[in-house]
Amino acid sequence: ITAVDKSGNMSDVSERDIFIQNSGDLIAPLVTIQTPLEGATLAAGGDINVQAAITDNLSLKRFELKVYRGNTLVSDTDMDISGTEYTLNQTVSTLGWSAGNYTIELLVFDEAQNVTDADINIVLN
Repeated sequence: ITAVDKSGNMSDVSERDIFIQNSGDLIAPLVTIQTPLEGATLAAGGDINVQAAITDNLSLKRFELKVYRGNTLVSDTDMDISGTEYTLNQTVSTLGWSAGNYTIELLVFDEAQNVTDADINIVLN
């Protein structure tokens, strides 16, 4: 914010961060990753079948399914969804991935942009 008087004198710029929160839907989606299980050991070079139950009180919007090895993103799938219930059944290929520890992150957004972040860790051998 800045102000200018009739003579053209300008005030210093004053900055503030503001957060506008949706006053309607404040309830984030519910997410349960069913497979793979936390800590599962899977074969490198095969497929990971990620299954999750997703619900929202009003309306789902989209999900982002990401897989990381450390801080490196190795897979990223985004998809629009709708309704109040969705069963995720997504296959992720690990072809070319090396053995090691990986994190599967599932971000689910509803129409009001409420978000739920569910993570599990797996091992590829």
